[in-house]
Amino acid sequence: FETPTERETQLALFYKGFALAYLEPEDAIRCYETLLLIPSVADDLKFFTNCNLPHLYGSCRQTNPHESERIPKVIHLMYFGETEFHNFHDRCVRSMLFHMLDYQVVIYNSVEPVGNPYWDKLKTHPRVRIECIEVPNHFDGFELTHFQYKADVVRLEILYKHGGVYLDLDMLIVKNFDEVFNTGKSLYLSK
Repeated sequence: FETPTERETQLALFYKGFALAYLEPEDAIRCYETLLLIPSVADDLKFFTNCNLPHLYGSCRQTNPHESERIPKVIHLMYFGETEFHNFHDRCVRSMLFHMLDYQVVIYNSVEPVGNPYWDKLKTHPRVRIECIEVPNHFDGFELTHFQYKADVVRLEILYKHGGVYLDLDMLIVKNFDEVFNTGKSLYLSK
């Protein structure tokens, strides 16, 4: 990329900064600061760079990125009543409680099932909390037409706000996750 006024050069600096943000925050800061020194930097890149820089400045105060706060010991589940709360749901939640002994389980719910013995018993467990939430119909000006979209928005907002672990309600846990979490990564995805 020949000149800093070219959009491609500006994009390259921005994406390089973004790519380096976690492992090499000092290098990411240099990329972003260089980008902001370009007089003709595009408004959108200036905006997103200014959104990212404060977080990077804060992360450089740590000597090791893995010293940041560990993943909170809370498992987030969602049950919005789209199906009946069955025995297998109860067994899956109990497998989480059994294998993840020091974790709190929060079930986000818009309407509780009435007269359901599995739900009623689960609510009394000391490490289970039911949190009533409103299921969104819109996000960022767009209508959420499918239930899965609504669940995606809620899931990402919960993880962004609280951290922790998100699991589907029908996941049967057979082993504690601490071995995986002790690797020091900050995000884990699985099939």
